[in-house]
Parts: sequence; structure tokens; C-alpha cells
Amino acid sequence: MKIVNYKRFIFSLIIILVISFLSVNLLVSVVISHGQDITQYAEHIVQKGETVWDIAKKYNDNKDIRDLVYSIAKDNNLNNFIIQPGETLYVQIN
Repeated sequence: MKIVNYKRFIFSLIIILVISFLSVNLLVSVVISHGQDITQYAEHIVQKGETVWDIAKKYNDNKDIRDLVYSIAKDNNLNNFIIQPGETLYVQIN
């Protein structure tokens, strides 16, 4: 195959590459955004005598409560599960 117009060939090749790049970029961004779950949180003010486990029981929706306890500790940067009355904790609700 012989290229008759070299400039036209290069221009066409660049256009094809740009369209391919944009298409792949769009596809990847749609797949990534579709896979992300939006996490919702409830604010919980700790009452006297409450533990992280007690709070997790209040917000549990029939999942393994240990997962919610871990999530509360992680989301609120609790290193040793010690909480104080009046402290605000964020609890995942979805």
C-alpha cells in the first residue's frame, strides 16, 4: 500500500488516536464513577455509659455488627474504642 498524501495520512492518524484516547478515557471514567458507592453517615452524640458496640447495635441493619463496630472506630479515628459522653461520632447508615 502506498501513501499518496503523507500529511493527510498523519492528520488522519492523529485524529483517530485522539478519538480513541477520548473514548477510552470516557469509558474508564464512567466505569469508575458507576462503581463508587456514596457512603452516608449519621451523627451520633455519645451518651453517658454508651460503648461503640451499643452505638453499632442502634444503627445495625441486620449485617455483622462487628463490621459496623470496626467502621465506627476507623471512621472516627478511635485507636482504643474509648469514647466520652458528648463526643460526636459518625456512623455509616448505608
